[in-house]
Amino acid sequence: MEEKYVMMCPKCGSTSFKTDFAYPIEWEYEGARANYICNSCGYTAEIFLEVIESEVQKIREKIRRGEI
Repeated sequence: MEEKYVMMCPKCGSTSFKTDFAYPIEWEYEGARANYICNSCGYTAEIFLEVIESEVQKIREKIRRGEI
């Protein structure tokens, strides 16, 4: 069985985020990266963690303890 991956915020561990379309000119250029905004804590970055869905809770606990 193939594992499903989800993106999660590296600051709070939330899997709820949106794509930041604040700078549409960046989308005109090939290779431009999107920014993501966490819906829970507001953290903004080009890269969020991508983890196996079954590991989300374990990784959230590590984030809360400051291990990640």
